[in-house]
Amino acid sequence: MYADVVLNHKLGADQEEKVEATPYSPDDRNHAIGEMQKIKVWTHFTFPGRQGKYSDMEWHWWHFDAVDYNVYNEGENAVYLFKDKHFNDDALLVPFLCGFHSRSWGFSLIRYSSHALPARGAWDEWCLALIPLENS
Repeated sequence: MYADVVLNHKLGADQEEKVEATPYSPDDRNHAIGEMQKIKVWTHFTFPGRQGKYSDMEWHWWHFDAVDYNVYNEGENAVYLFKDKHFNDDALLVPFLCGFHSRSWGFSLIRYSSHALPARGAWDEWCLALIPLENS
């Protein structure tokens, strides 16, 4: 059995949050297409159905670097880079597309914050215990 898991994107948040971000062209991350602005994003993951069974961590906008959707401007085709965050091509092992890294899909975890990394490790352990996989 093989597993192909995407660990640098998240979708399906439970609540919206407001944050400042700069819109960038989805075709070239080197070019901002607007000024820093207040946006509303679906980045708060509470996992109410789990009731803390696997983890009590809640994900917020500050665990992410960028998103591809703004509730305030649903029609804009942009990648919104959060204030004080940076696109980081060094952490990605994907072909260099769209400026200097791949197209965002959902909420981009380009780097795991020190707060989010343990949750990611716990997920890895849970997954490997549940599904018999081999390294190759």
